[in-house]
Amino acid sequence: MKNFGLHDLRVVRPRDGWPNPLAVATSSHAADLLEAARLYDSVEAAIADLDRVYAATARTRFMHKPFVTSKQVAGDICSGLVPVALAAAATAAAEGPADATDVAARMPRAGLMFGRESSGLTNEEVALANKVLTIEANPVYPVLNLAQAIVCVSYELFHARAYGPEGTDAAASAAAASSSAQSTQSPLTGNGGSTSGTPLPASASGVAPGETSASLASATTSVTAAWPAVASSAEDLRRRAAGAAAQQQLQPAPRGDLDNFVRRLVGALDESGFFESTDKRPATELSIRNLASKVEGLTRGEVALLHGMLSKLTAAAEVTAARRRAEKAARAEAAAAAAAAEAGAAQEAGEDAAAGGQ
Repeated sequence: MKNFGLHDLRVVRPRDGWPNPLAVATSSHAADLLEAARLYDSVEAAIADLDRVYAATARTRFMHKPFVTSKQVAGDICSGLVPVALAAAATAAAEGPADATDVAARMPRAGLMFGRESSGLTNEEVALANKVLTIEANPVYPVLNLAQAIVCVSYELFHARAYGPEGTDAAASAAAASSSAQSTQSPLTGNGGSTSGTPLPASASGVAPGETSASLASATTSVTAAWPAVASSAEDLRRRAAGAAAQQQLQPAPRGDLDNFVRRLVGALDESGFFESTDKRPATELSIRNLASKVEGLTRGEVALLHGMLSKLTAAAEVTAARRRAEKAARAEAAAAAAAAEAGAAQEAGEDAAAGGQ
């Protein structure tokens, strides 16, 4: 991690306890990372403050979840998280001055989740991630040990910070040579000069806030791969992703399908008494629809699952409501019976008193 500028290490239920003297003994000059590591009792707790999580796995059983390769992960972080953070930072800057701490707090955080040395991540742990992260390797033997996997991904992130998410070694070298010839700043500089790349977020992957990837605008050399194509362990993922749309349940859901679900949801909320204030209902309903409009990428099967969950919830609510009505009616009937018995007893007592008076 330290070789490639990553700093935020999070450990979930370490098998041999923590701190571990063996880890310190083999850490060389990176013991400070071990000392600063944060311990958690669950994966959910470890990723709770992150905006996006990538689960590293060589298995292909998670095709229902979006995937990126180690080469693509930096660009995916930049395109998916950073623009929103920059817009928020710009809005805050317009409202008033902000110090570095405020800016860091607004930057999104992405985390890379790696599994156990022996068995990797479980299905349940992968399900907690937003995307699957795969390292392209020989499909005959794509499995790497934990240290190798972390090094591969860490290097790609470091490389993207130095040369831009889309840069290659050759293109970066050309940019550096061109930049040097024009007496401009070196692409390895990350905080000023002519750098104009997209900043990577402060994250569990160790990217510091405020650092930018270098611009490759000065690179004029077109680099063409001269090596013959080789098979990759990610090819199976790509084939399955390309064929997934042919299956009805994995086809992207039309916007109308989600709108139908939102209408059902609003109706169910109305019946449950969620809209307590008539005056505030239009604004609340608009907020619900705006929330739904932010959801993208759902499949037909996933929208059907939402409908199924809502049906079960509403059915359960109807059963509960019916039980409560029955209990209320039973209580009212019991109260009426008790009142009638009390009235009868009073009447009998009155009659006895009248008879005694005579």
